[in-house]
This record gives sequence, structure tokens and C-alpha cells, in this order.
Amino acid sequence: SLSLPSTPLASGKRLYLAGELEGEGVLVCVDVKGEERWRRPLNLGPGPFALARLPGAVLVTSALGAAARVSDAGEVDWRVGAAGEQLTRALQPVVSRGVVLVPGERVRAVDLVRGDVLAEVRAGVGLMALQADARLNLYFLDELGTLSAFRLGSHFTVVEDRGE
Repeated sequence: SLSLPSTPLASGKRLYLAGELEGEGVLVCVDVKGEERWRRPLNLGPGPFALARLPGAVLVTSALGAAARVSDAGEVDWRVGAAGEQLTRALQPVVSRGVVLVPGERVRAVDLVRGDVLAEVRAGVGLMALQADARLNLYFLDELGTLSAFRLGSHFTVVEDRGE
């Protein structure tokens, strides 16, 4: 019954699926028998959504660059809001070295445990793919087929803590 469903994420004896239900984003957890274990509102704006597995949790990202970490028990651990204009589709987040890189018009580096936004770099609304290497250098592919590389220390902007 979900519209704009994500690619399902299998994890152990569970399957996770994000999408829109009555115009609101939700994450659904289904067990091996196909029975719904829980359903949680995402509050990340409109879909589509992408999912990634984290230790003991699932990370959900939206095409707006918003993200939420939801524990295996269905509790929302943290949420970060939108980061600019909507991309043409939701992209997989990249998890590396205790940081999650959340794709959006502005790609943000977010602390995996606490959800603090550590840094960001402008990627543009044409972002089609995102990758990172072992040093957290970023590689963006845009809709024109242009590949851009960004060194963490020279291109990221440190984000102020605004007490939000």
C-alpha cells in the first residue's frame, strides 16, 4: 500500500521498506512471515527514500537530503532535516569511519551515533551518484556525466552548532 517505495533492505530475519502512506513518509519493518512488526513516521518530507544498514539500525535518506536513524526496535534515534532542493531520486547514503554522508543538494557528513551535522559540501541538484574513499574524500557524478572529487579538508564547510 506504499507509494514511491524504496528498494527493500533485508537484514537478518527482517525486511525494511520506506515509502509514502497517505502522503507521509513511513518506514515499515516486516518479519520472515511477511507480518508487519512496526511502522514509523519518518518526518523527512516527501519520498522517494533510500535505505542503508547500520549496526543495530537502519538509515533512511530522502531526495531532499534529510535523514533519520531508526533502531531495529523502531525507535527514531535522530533526524536531520532537508538540505536544499529535491534531487531527481533518493541516493544511497555512504557510511564510513563513524560518519554517514547524506546525499542531497548539499552533501552532509553526519555523526553516525549522535546525528550531529559535522560538515557539508555543495553538490547541486543534478547529483546522480555519491561515493567516498577510505579518507572520506568525496566523488560526485552529476546528470551531465561530470565526475567531481572533493578532499575532505579543503572543500567541507564546518557547520555551526545553532542549538537546533
